[in-house]
Amino acid sequence: MSEFNFPWEAGGFALNQRPPGGLMCRKTSQIMEIEKKISGDSLELMLSSRIDGLAANELEVAVLAAIKQGYKAIYVDLAQATFLCSAGIRVLLQYHRQMKVKGLKLLVSRPSPEVASALEMTGFPELVEK
Repeated sequence: MSEFNFPWEAGGFALNQRPPGGLMCRKTSQIMEIEKKISGDSLELMLSSRIDGLAANELEVAVLAAIKQGYKAIYVDLAQATFLCSAGIRVLLQYHRQMKVKGLKLLVSRPSPEVASALEMTGFPELVEK
């Protein structure tokens, strides 16, 4: 087992399957573009679309790749995101907690008003960089 708990290693769901628990996210066929900006041992992932079911899977793949590459801080810039579904929140929260335990960071930076509202309503404002 790896240092981080990847869903497919723990008997969880595959990235091309629907997440467990009946999460309400719409899958789309549109590929989300994730822009990356590297600064030392930090990585910023900039997302500019709706974070729905498919986009949440793409975000998870990008976060896992960043973790494997050894970044000490990952910032997810959601300034241009217009929607954040529960699967997206799960990805952010899961890897935020796993990295925090290891003394690393995963935080949302510059959330759009829609994203900030979703994080506040679900009780996870700690995900936002202060």
